[in-house]
Amino acid sequence: MLRNYARVLDWSLRHPRTMSLQPVLLVLITIWLSTMLKFGFVPEQDTGMISGTTVASASISYESMVQLQRKVADIVAADPAVASLGSSLGGTGFRSGSNRGSLYINLKPLGEGRDVATSKVMRRIAEKTANLPGIQLRLRPVQDIGGGGPRGGDASYSYSLKGSNYDELVAWGPRLAAELRKLPQFTNVSTELDEGGVAQNLVIDRDIAARLGVSIGAIDSSLYNAFGERQISTIYSDMNQYRVVLNAVTGLNPGLDTLSALHVRANNGAMVPLSALTRIEAGIAPLSVSHDFQFPVFDINFNLAEGVSMGEAVPLIKQTVFNMRMPGSITAEGSGNFRRFEQQQSGQNLLILFAIIAVYLVLGILYESLIHPVTILSTLPAAGVGALLAMLVTDTELSVVSVIAIVLLIGIVKKNAIMMIDFALHAERDGGLTPIEAIREACLVRFRPIMMTSMVAILGALPLAIGFGIGSEMRQPLGIAMIGGLLVSQSLTLFSTPALYLVFARFAQRRRERKAARRSAHPLAAPSV
Repeated sequence: MLRNYARVLDWSLRHPRTMSLQPVLLVLITIWLSTMLKFGFVPEQDTGMISGTTVASASISYESMVQLQRKVADIVAADPAVASLGSSLGGTGFRSGSNRGSLYINLKPLGEGRDVATSKVMRRIAEKTANLPGIQLRLRPVQDIGGGGPRGGDASYSYSLKGSNYDELVAWGPRLAAELRKLPQFTNVSTELDEGGVAQNLVIDRDIAARLGVSIGAIDSSLYNAFGERQISTIYSDMNQYRVVLNAVTGLNPGLDTLSALHVRANNGAMVPLSALTRIEAGIAPLSVSHDFQFPVFDINFNLAEGVSMGEAVPLIKQTVFNMRMPGSITAEGSGNFRRFEQQQSGQNLLILFAIIAVYLVLGILYESLIHPVTILSTLPAAGVGALLAMLVTDTELSVVSVIAIVLLIGIVKKNAIMMIDFALHAERDGGLTPIEAIREACLVRFRPIMMTSMVAILGALPLAIGFGIGSEMRQPLGIAMIGGLLVSQSLTLFSTPALYLVFARFAQRRRERKAARRSAHPLAAPSV
């Protein structure tokens, strides 16, 4: 290997300008490859655990919900990939209620009773339960890194509409969900209204109220007196005090019949039946209303189809929202992991840039030079191309874990250049060698330690790239990006770095010669006595 390397190295040193253009070309290739990658937040893991939510009508009785929940649990437990199953009613976390239930599904280990991924098991269970009347089953895989899912926990991702008028959100939220259901990239699209409760809206006929001399304030006051907790007095005893609360329907459960029995006082003192001024309209209302910084929020929850990344989904949602022409008072934005993904996308380029600047400053201080750090950092484009190529070949998303691998590569791949340049500078300054002799000797002497350290790093990352154990999908991008970056960087920088070193050394030499020529052409005048 050393003999073959020496032969190619000599050719590289005879054509230093051609070889020194390699980093510039690799930068352009890196930009081109980045447009072909899939983008995501964190890799989805196959932990062998699934979280399920069952949702029925808000008016369902407890006994009927128990029967439907058992039907769903029996179908899930009968799947050959399911090892154990836990079932509960009432919902958990942010949303709860008698119309909701939870399933905790543990799958058999891969190769030990299960031969398909968790995503395929989820799709199979969803197909089996899709036609059950009166109940829906929503599934999502359990991940080691959580906390970024929807507030309700019904799916893996969510998108939110936020505004000051909740009625507008209720009007536009289902429309957005309907548009997303038309796109094959999204599955299990649901909203807060899908399991909403039945609401009875009291609509006031303002014309009749004005003709009878009944104000809106009088109607509001009568309703609050009947159903609210208006305190009208306080009774004081020797030891205690008792607040007297007005209630017009004591001992009864208020209902529609109670409304028709109420009367409202008109301006002339007459009592007018409330039913003469109002009408009842049935509607649907969410069981809970989410808020974000005091503003109401309407969530659309969904999963992504197999093979669809978050980088593909975000532009689709934004384009759908743009085409709908929503009012300006409504703000559409990602929530949970989608919001984190957008923040990561906006900050990862700055992260890599600041890492490179920090390395450059440290190297500049160590070498007391502005040129040699550039030579060392010229190894980074090759590492970037290798990492992106490896991710493209293995169909790996550029996620937070991949960015961590790229930042690690910044620190690892430059060690090849440091080992060569350190030796060459010492040979020039102390050994009196010319730049081409110094860099050639440095490359040949340092070839063995460079190859050994690179092989150690590659073999160390190999188990990560192969992916051993449960949840290894989280670690795989780290190993894949590191191995790809190290292989390409090792193959190219052994020739481009010495060529670039020689180009900069000759440039510095010509600059010193020009300065010396200018000083000899314009000697300093002798001082007058």
